[in-house]
Amino acid sequence: MKDDDLLKLCNRCLDYNHQTGIITWVEMISKFSNKLVGQEAGCYTRGYKTLRINGINHLAHRIAFLMHHGFMPLSIDHINGIKDDNRSVNLRECTIKENNRNCGVRENNSTGYKGVHKLSNKRLTTDKWVVMIGSDDGPKYKGIFTTPELAAQAYDKAALEYHGEFALTNKSMGLINEL
Repeated sequence: MKDDDLLKLCNRCLDYNHQTGIITWVEMISKFSNKLVGQEAGCYTRGYKTLRINGINHLAHRIAFLMHHGFMPLSIDHINGIKDDNRSVNLRECTIKENNRNCGVRENNSTGYKGVHKLSNKRLTTDKWVVMIGSDDGPKYKGIFTTPELAAQAYDKAALEYHGEFALTNKSMGLINEL
């Protein structure tokens, strides 16, 4: 379905409150639909709210953006990182690369800090930590540090430099106190 057709259908069947981010059904799509008029639309899938429209699942934040701005970008970012906060002030158009920049600490991270890993050397054991960060020019090495906290601070400084408004820092996640 083209964005224009989807927008027309959404505007007919849904109401988007841009201040709360809540989408509700205002008209049933078909007589076979189990959607109730006035009911909040969607259910949760991996933390994101999804809506089923004409047999196709759509992420609610993409529908919200479409209904508010009139077009559907390639990628949409939740500014505050909360996957179901679909208020218009919390949604912004971005590239996939920009959206990936403000992801939190990965599940397999062993240091507890974004952008920090323990220096591994096959010949000797070290208590040193390395900082790497992605940039438009590829990965950047930012140094070796004596503590993971110092490394996290170095990552944060680099994140602000390379990622700008899309930077998600260890400090902003509450993992360190100082920058």
